[in-house]
Amino acid sequence: MNDVWNLDTIYKSFDDPAFESDLTAGKEKIDSFAELTKQLACMEPLAALKEGISLQEGIHGLAQKLSMYASLRQFADSRDTEAQSHMGRLMGIFSAVAAPEAAFQEWAAALPNLMELVESDEKLLQYRFLFSKMQDSSRYLLGSRGEEIMAKMQLSGGNAWADLHTYLTSTVPVNYRGTITNLPAIRNLAFDPDPQVRKDAFTAELACYEGIKEPVAYALNSIKLETLSDCQLRGYASPLERTLKESDVSRETLDAMLGAIDEYLPHFWRYLKAKAKALGHENGLPWYDLAAPMGKASTRFTTEDARNYLVEQFASFDQDLSDLVARAFDEAWIDFYPRDGKSGGAFCEAVQCMSESRVLTNFDGTFSAVSTLAHELGHAFHNQC
Repeated sequence: MNDVWNLDTIYKSFDDPAFESDLTAGKEKIDSFAELTKQLACMEPLAALKEGISLQEGIHGLAQKLSMYASLRQFADSRDTEAQSHMGRLMGIFSAVAAPEAAFQEWAAALPNLMELVESDEKLLQYRFLFSKMQDSSRYLLGSRGEEIMAKMQLSGGNAWADLHTYLTSTVPVNYRGTITNLPAIRNLAFDPDPQVRKDAFTAELACYEGIKEPVAYALNSIKLETLSDCQLRGYASPLERTLKESDVSRETLDAMLGAIDEYLPHFWRYLKAKAKALGHENGLPWYDLAAPMGKASTRFTTEDARNYLVEQFASFDQDLSDLVARAFDEAWIDFYPRDGKSGGAFCEAVQCMSESRVLTNFDGTFSAVSTLAHELGHAFHNQC
């Protein structure tokens, strides 16, 4: 079984003729879309809506495939300079779609009979929700020129600061008991059954931050400043308002969820106090023991063990989900182990145009790591659906 994911079904390399072919097709579609937006005023609205949606779907499909390949390579190795270079190139090219998209959205939202047109056409009816959102969000647009400027400025703004943050946290050396390791590996030790290992790992993690704390803080503050400035320019009351609108969640729903958390917190506190007492702590639970395993769980899983266990468990209630999990393992969708330069944590990314996903974890053979795989593969099933 592969230890790292296989990206060859997306592109074999940046020199793959398919990569350049898709990039050329993306540029051509952006040019066609820009030309379309110049003709909107004299076009029949229904035909213009259908052509605009078709072009946007094509552009975003190609942009997602191209950028996904570059970003997955970066997540696997933040020192991959070839991936960094191509990602910058892709962002520069596809940022050009911001201006025609803004023009199309403003034109569509201003149509007095937009939703009637949408509901009269079988193809457009699939995009009813999208057009409804266009109407609602058009008031926050900055116009074609403004959107173009914002898209280009983000390349050297928030996007660049986020890349710096990822690079710093994935490459920082961690001195653990006289040996140098990486941050994802040291974080896995929070689940170790040995209390001294957990404490030493926590101390080593805190110590490694001393060398990067200023640039990491600067990066985070700069990302947040861009968010605040963007919201002010667009007319949002706050970043929270923008997030709620983009997520299609009402403030009432958010407040209800937070209220449910507040209501349950006393039960969680009792659990943490009981765990602290069980682990021999009298004054609360120290952070390094927050994820400490309880009991004597000595079972260790290989990736093959994890595959067989998850396939069996999921098959007990949904064969389609079980089959998807087996496919993810068998077709090398998963990058398993921590290493220097690899991003920490775990995530699942959809490769939408291919009905595939890729999963990054920092697997350490514990049941918790198997649970993480199950969680991320649940996202992969969602992506497939």
